[in-house]
Amino acid sequence: MSPDRATSSRRLVLAGTVLAWTALVLFLLGIGLALTPVQNRVDGRTAQDCGTPAAFVLSGRQEVQFASGGRSGLNERQAASANRHGCRSLAARRAIPAGALLLGTLLVGSVAFALTLKGRGGGATLTGDEATADTLGASIVGGPAAPEPPRPWGAPNRG
Repeated sequence: MSPDRATSSRRLVLAGTVLAWTALVLFLLGIGLALTPVQNRVDGRTAQDCGTPAAFVLSGRQEVQFASGGRSGLNERQAASANRHGCRSLAARRAIPAGALLLGTLLVGSVAFALTLKGRGGGATLTGDEATADTLGASIVGGPAAPEPPRPWGAPNRG
């Protein structure tokens, strides 16, 4: 392999590695956003525990409507505020960026895989000097043969 080609291959593998680590960070951020619980808070007190955005979206939970007084203990203004900023909108504010980060993970990871594969010469057919210099293809192209596995005691000799 020529020095220029080896350098470009190393750069492709390095870029693929950096992108793979970036994909991991994006994945962890997306999962963190999707699994962080959300609360419907009014005037510093919790009106409703909404759960995680992922669970809220995947389970199809219904929106709770608050009325003033009753079991919620909210006055009219607090009930109106709790209804205006319900769990659906709170979960969506976290679920949409989490989904975007997870989609970004897929895209960045795919590019990382393609760059690494290209840099390592995956799927390429090598000929001539390049084939003999290739460590993986050495035995295929006529390099040293693999040693024979040890034979158990009493096994007949071959050849």
